[in-house]
Amino acid sequence: MYNHRKLSELPFHLINSLQFEKFRDLCGTNFEFLQGLVIVYSVFDAIRMFKHALDKMDLAGEIDLPEVYRDLDNVLKILLLSAENIRRDRNNLAVEVSRIISCNLIQCVANYIS
Repeated sequence: MYNHRKLSELPFHLINSLQFEKFRDLCGTNFEFLQGLVIVYSVFDAIRMFKHALDKMDLAGEIDLPEVYRDLDNVLKILLLSAENIRRDRNNLAVEVSRIISCNLIQCVANYIS
C-alpha cells in the first residue's frame, strides 16, 4: 500500500521550498518512491514532477548544485525514453531503468574502446 499523500505532497513541498538536494535524495532518485508514484498516479505525473523541479531550479538560479540538476535530468530522460512501455505496464519501471542503463554502459564502453 502506498501513501498517496506522501507521493504527491512531499515532492511538491520540497521543490517549492527550493530543497532540491532533499528532493533528489528522497524522491527523485529513490526507486521505491518512483515506483510508487508510477503505480499510484502515472509515468506522466512523474515526468511532470521532474520537469517542474528542473524548471524551478532554472528559475531559482541553482548553479551551486550542478550534480543535483544532472541527476534529476538523467532520471527525467530515462522516464521520457521509457514512458510508453511504463504506461502499458506500470510494473515495467525497473526493467526500463535497467535496460537504459545497460544501453548507456555498452555505449560508454564502445566509446572508450574506440
